[in-house]
Amino acid sequence: MSDVAREVAALRTRLDRIESQLSFLLRRLNIAAEDLPAWNASPAVIDLLKKGDKNGAIRAFMDETACSLKDAKRYVESIRV
Repeated sequence: MSDVAREVAALRTRLDRIESQLSFLLRRLNIAAEDLPAWNASPAVIDLLKKGDKNGAIRAFMDETACSLKDAKRYVESIRV
């Protein structure tokens, strides 16, 4: 495994741990994910959601951010328009 691959794997592990901690804190503080602001939603993603095209919004968010389907779905579903 190359140094870059090891570093990426370590970063993914750290990110998973941070996301777990954040989820724990949100549950502990009784904050729902939908109460969080949609900080990085582009106007295109918001527009697709307003039109009722959730799948299109997920695809657009994935294209814009290069994130996984799982992460895009979770993020787009947290946006309230």
